[in-house]
Amino acid sequence: AALGRMLGMVSMAEGLARSIFDDRVQVQSAGSRPSTVNPYAVEVMKELDIDLTAHRSKSVETIDPATIDTVITLCAEEVC
Repeated sequence: AALGRMLGMVSMAEGLARSIFDDRVQVQSAGSRPSTVNPYAVEVMKELDIDLTAHRSKSVETIDPATIDTVITLCAEEVC
């Protein structure tokens, strides 16, 4: 299902961004329908030495708009 793939992609994108930007940029991710993090995403990112085991899927409702400078969307068949 497309949603299952997106859960992995969002987690992977957040992990990569955190790895690249370190503490220079505050990276947040969230979705319109949070669920569990795709275990395949955790496994693949481990190959890049990026640990997603503590990553949690969050709702966009939990992010304070005042903390956002740039938004990057990853959309499939869900509301973006």
